[in-house]
Amino acid sequence: MTYHILNGELLPAATAAIGLNDLALLRGYGVFDFFSVHRGRPVFLEDHLQRFQRSAALYELSLPVSVEALREQIFKLIRACDMQEGGISLILTGGYAEDGFHADTPPNLLILSRPPVPRFADKQRVETPIKLITHRFVRELPEAKGLNYARALRSQAAMKAAGAGEILYTDGQRVLETYRSNVFLVMPSGKLCTAGSDVLQGITRKYVLQLATEMGMETETGDIPLSHLAKAKEVFLTGSGKGVFPVS
Repeated sequence: MTYHILNGELLPAATAAIGLNDLALLRGYGVFDFFSVHRGRPVFLEDHLQRFQRSAALYELSLPVSVEALREQIFKLIRACDMQEGGISLILTGGYAEDGFHADTPPNLLILSRPPVPRFADKQRVETPIKLITHRFVRELPEAKGLNYARALRSQAAMKAAGAGEILYTDGQRVLETYRSNVFLVMPSGKLCTAGSDVLQGITRKYVLQLATEMGMETETGDIPLSHLAKAKEVFLTGSGKGVFPVS
């Protein structure tokens, strides 16, 4: 059976629910995070917990439990679902608001069990790179993982028409991010570049940069001109769900 945890209570997925006057529903106000579970263990859990706290702080939302209690609840859910491979979504809503705007209650904390994210073998990744379309857009509070994905959802028809898998956000001058991934460019010199501001500081991004440094690669985090896309030898995406994925 599949379970979720709502405000500390373990509930069957079919019965777990929040009220209709939550600001997450009424105003799209809240934050989330997602991480994979591999062989029964959450991947990079401490990094994700830190980012979840940072996102909440940027949205001026307070976690209703300690980080220690949240960690315990995550492992409780993994055990209850007997999850060996899968994912966990953490969601902190804006709380209930009788007038539809001003929260009357603390935020609701949801811990949701998710099925495994489809992954490709290394050879298949190389043979099936993802295509991007570009869009001029800078997310509000890009350093936080907010619930509002309106721009990406509105662009689904355009992505489908172009045969694209993701949207590359730019501000008209710089390469930024996609709606769920960080973007890396390998320049002709071998330098590995990724945006340093106005993007989410991804967890996989962090470890790719760390690994590249350990391998002796030159890395740069900063402003990446759009013109670099045409000059790059390689472009790839990173994210907690997809891992590392090449771009065509």
